[in-house]
Amino acid sequence: MSLVSSITSKAASSAVSAALAANSTGSTMRGSFYLPSFDPDVRSHDIRDWCANVDETIAAFHIPPQEARMKAILQLKGRAKIWADTWSLQSTTWQQVKEDLIRTFGKEFRYADDVQKWRGYTSEQADNYAEYATTGWTLFKRVRPEATDPEVIDALITGIYPEFIRSELLRNTPDSLPKLVSVLKTYRKRKAERSDDTNCKLHKRMARPVSKPSGNCFNCNKPGHFSRECKERRPLVPPAKTSTSTTLLPANTIRSIECNYCHRKGHSENNCFRKQNDERLGLTNNQTINFCTPRDRSVTNITIGNKVYYCLLDTGADCSLIRNKIAGSIPEKRKIVNVAFMGIGGSPVVSTQSITTKVEFGDVCIEVEFYVVGILKLSSTF
Repeated sequence: MSLVSSITSKAASSAVSAALAANSTGSTMRGSFYLPSFDPDVRSHDIRDWCANVDETIAAFHIPPQEARMKAILQLKGRAKIWADTWSLQSTTWQQVKEDLIRTFGKEFRYADDVQKWRGYTSEQADNYAEYATTGWTLFKRVRPEATDPEVIDALITGIYPEFIRSELLRNTPDSLPKLVSVLKTYRKRKAERSDDTNCKLHKRMARPVSKPSGNCFNCNKPGHFSRECKERRPLVPPAKTSTSTTLLPANTIRSIECNYCHRKGHSENNCFRKQNDERLGLTNNQTINFCTPRDRSVTNITIGNKVYYCLLDTGADCSLIRNKIAGSIPEKRKIVNVAFMGIGGSPVVSTQSITTKVEFGDVCIEVEFYVVGILKLSSTF
């Protein structure tokens, strides 16, 4: 009796284990199936073909209608996903969702569009030859789903450029898509500029659309043309030569003329380009000094360092001048300046250096900035 009961218990446990294993296997297979995504703008699948693929998967794994509806809706992308979020609540089974999808997106796919896209696709539009083979295979299968592999490969070879690759593939034609891709991977596509692109780059300026200017001409103040195209444009008249122009002077005289501003020979200060440029940039400081020579001039002794000098005091002057000879004996650091003084003599006096030192006269000791100048044609002593 005990032997019979033990056999019965073992048989029951085996049956339960087999049932649990069958249920776990079915649930595992049911949860591991794959559905392709669908995007109406990408055109990777026709909506009818995609729905047929979902039906085959449901039948193969015995998926319930509610679960199939949930799995299919999760694979919708783009506008199809937006549609599902809005209208899928009205459908509770996969069959209802499929009918609504075909009714919504079925008319967007036209056979003529697929044919035109296949005819216009060549290897020049792909980044590499392997990409051309896989994409071209999908496009040709849309046009001719019943075509065999050799027919699809022959059609793909006709769109490969340059010709030597096409000729090599026609002599040794692969019999499947993986073999074709493996052969095409041995070729590297050169990104050479086409002749039409080169011409566009060379004549880019000529190819731009010419539009009429929106402003007015600077010469006649009329709209519709530029100043260089103005018919009323006056010819350029050379300026009249004056008596101060260097062109009226002999060549030997021109070479001997020295500019008082830049100290270069060949031109005068009136025609000095450096002076004109400095005046335009505001680099020249012109200061006017009222030099008066009354009878009772205030000449006093001043002490600079350990030496005594004669100095003419002008209480209304804005600056102080010193001779270059005297400034050379003062051991102070000089600063580069560019100042022109007017009103001292018959011509402007230019100072290119300044020196700051302590000056003592009487019981006063002050720090004065002197502008270093050359020898002035004056009766006073600096």
